[in-house]
Amino acid sequence: MGASLDRNGPDGKRRVFLDSPNSEIEIVACSTDDCFVSYTLVYGQNEIGMEGKENVVEIMRRKARELVAITHPHTDSEGGYTWGGTRRGWLNKEAARAAGL
Repeated sequence: MGASLDRNGPDGKRRVFLDSPNSEIEIVACSTDDCFVSYTLVYGQNEIGMEGKENVVEIMRRKARELVAITHPHTDSEGGYTWGGTRRGWLNKEAARAAGL
């Protein structure tokens, strides 16, 4: 299972449940004032490790926060994202499919 970042419903509940018992689950909230949109970040053992001197999970978290911030205001048409690695970052579903993820 690759890491995913999926938008939650307007009530804050998860829309997508693609995790396994060994998954780590975190909420990434939009940092813009008065915005209540959040995303669920799910990752597994494959993403835990180091690349160079940086922790891969920390890179994923940072890039997730950046992505959520730059996609404000959020639209209902937004899908989820798949982790494409530290070089590619978060890819929308179409880009992830094209990359073979």
